[in-house]
Amino acid sequence: MWGYISELKADVERMRARQGLPREGPGSPSSNGVPPRLQASAASEEQGGPMAGAKEALDKLLIADFFLVLFILAWLAAGVAQSGLNGGSSPLLDAWYPLWPLLWQPALGVLMAGALVSGGIGWVAEQQAKRR
Repeated sequence: MWGYISELKADVERMRARQGLPREGPGSPSSNGVPPRLQASAASEEQGGPMAGAKEALDKLLIADFFLVLFILAWLAAGVAQSGLNGGSSPLLDAWYPLWPLLWQPALGVLMAGALVSGGIGWVAEQQAKRR
């Protein structure tokens, strides 16, 4: 089994050499436990300035909103199933309907608009990176 591990390590080193990446080892820059790809990602975010921070905050908001929308969908599905089993009456749907214009529609709108804005910010950042 240990022979396979040493062969795997040799393959990884050959791949690194082909791609021009530094070798891993005790004295290498990536020996701090953080993979080089993540180090590069953190460096690019630091260079992005306030735009990167705003995009990260927007992405966190969108993730939370996405799970809220999943909860809304599960509640609606449970209400429809209960309505089908009870012959048209469902306390779950009766509680869900009044919240549609107040909470559920805005949550869906924020998710859709936020996805468009986040994609736009990412595109702009990519275009700026290409110019550099």
